[in-house]
Amino acid sequence: MLHMIVSHHGQYEWQSPKRPKFLEAAVLHHLDMIDAEIDMFSSAADNRENQDDRWTGWVKGLDRYVFCK
Repeated sequence: MLHMIVSHHGQYEWQSPKRPKFLEAAVLHHLDMIDAEIDMFSSAADNRENQDDRWTGWVKGLDRYVFCK
């Protein structure tokens, strides 16, 4: 369990002291990445200047504009 917590960032460049060394730790890392990306999409949609617009402004973390339903 400790290894999963310590390695969940996945890469040394992202301040992780360890990289995942077993399947469950790698899965946790990828789930954390998916959660972060979903949050960026949701935040971009919620923070549009004009809620009637279908597109957001440029989202730096996603490196793109986001289309909103």
